[in-house]
Amino acid sequence: MQDVPTITELLSRLPWFRDLTSEHRREMVEQISACMTDTMTREQYASLLERWAVLAHTDQKWARFELLRESGLLAR
Repeated sequence: MQDVPTITELLSRLPWFRDLTSEHRREMVEQISACMTDTMTREQYASLLERWAVLAHTDQKWARFELLRESGLLAR
């Protein structure tokens, strides 16, 4: 019998999940876990994931910006 994956394991399969900050990943897991008990439609769930994907893109841009700043390639 196979083990049932956790919410975090399932979400980590999304290509952009690792682009979220650790705090945002934690918040997303909590929010998705809470939604699992509600009766969400497929459209509502897709909309929720789209909002998190946009946030992941933003987090990734800021992380790259900070990396450039720390490397000295970008002046403060």
